[in-house]
Amino acid sequence: MRLAFIFIVLLSSQAFASEVMEFEMKGAMTFGAVNSFSEALADAEEKRIPLVLSIESPGGSVERSLDMLKRIEGSKVPVITFVSGIVSGSAAIPVLGSHALFMAPHASLDFTVPIEVSTSGYHIAGYTDAVVARMESVSLSMGRKFSPMSLGTELSADDAKRLGEIDGIAVSKADALNASDGKSVETSLGKEAISTKDIVMKKHDESVLATILAYLSNPVLSLLLLIFGVYLTMFGFASSGFGAEMMGVGMLAIGAIGTLFNVGIPGIILLVIGVAFLTREIHTPGFGPMGATGILLICAGSILLAPISPAWSFSHEYNNGLLLSISGTSIAVAFFLIFAFRSFYQVPSKEPFMDKHRGQLATAEDDLGRGKEGYISFMGERWKAVSNDEIKKGDSVVITGTKRDATTVKKAH
Repeated sequence: MRLAFIFIVLLSSQAFASEVMEFEMKGAMTFGAVNSFSEALADAEEKRIPLVLSIESPGGSVERSLDMLKRIEGSKVPVITFVSGIVSGSAAIPVLGSHALFMAPHASLDFTVPIEVSTSGYHIAGYTDAVVARMESVSLSMGRKFSPMSLGTELSADDAKRLGEIDGIAVSKADALNASDGKSVETSLGKEAISTKDIVMKKHDESVLATILAYLSNPVLSLLLLIFGVYLTMFGFASSGFGAEMMGVGMLAIGAIGTLFNVGIPGIILLVIGVAFLTREIHTPGFGPMGATGILLICAGSILLAPISPAWSFSHEYNNGLLLSISGTSIAVAFFLIFAFRSFYQVPSKEPFMDKHRGQLATAEDDLGRGKEGYISFMGERWKAVSNDEIKKGDSVVITGTKRDATTVKKAH
């Protein structure tokens, strides 16, 4: 019996050393990205093989980065990290907790990240005291020497190696694995020596759900869905029929899920008010102060929606691109929708034209009557209309003139 037990242990240790799970992480640190990492680590733990993490990230959610660090600390297998490019902001937090940490010669750890925006521009500041203490302690527990003095600087691979903040420099993942061989580490199951020399790498197959969550949690995509959702919902309720508002509600739901419902309420409020102003502008001739105010409110709301706060830590380049893509796209879509809705609904910027056609017949496209506004079809165009008569959809009506922003009609006899 004892011999059989020894034989099984030898077989399991051989299986442990036969391959390593490979996982590549690129992009922002979001709940979707961390979920994918957790899935890969769970796969490695089930197979009892080390996980090699190749990472290049502009940063992201501090909370999600701390979740990833906690997952690494509780890992049953060694996590070997290879920094393949620039790792900025909060992405450095879980990296420091890796059991073995190597950087490519051209890679860097960027700690010069903005955490807030004001009228005077970006303010570069360190992490909270608790986060800094966590980064320092976890680095020391792995036999490395992260220093809070590194905050506000960008460390090259040579600098990080000289300061003792990484285990070494590797030209590839295979090189990092070979360099990790023999290192004694502490996992949640106890101490063990990493055995990865000339090991076979097996790429993790990401599940469909993890892939979908990764896309939905992308900050740019989720925030643009929120903005477009507000546009379509407001414009849909301001027009006749159904369709735009239903699509808008769907976009709002998907965008909210993508941000885990962690959105700036002031930004949403400004966005809604701005779209309301534009909705009103659509039903008035020309483009006046109300439309300009709406555009300014939309721009301000879009900026406030961007994840730039102490809860998020991105690189300068990613922050700038995020602000440009969200605010620029939002304003461009606002102008496009104004043009599209004006063209489609033919709002009464042509009041003199309707006055010339008094007495002519048109067709009601909606039910009209006291307190009811709707649209009529005249010469192939749709016009906003009001009437004191009870008119059903499809009835013939007679144009009697204009009143404010609507055409006045009566039932044809």
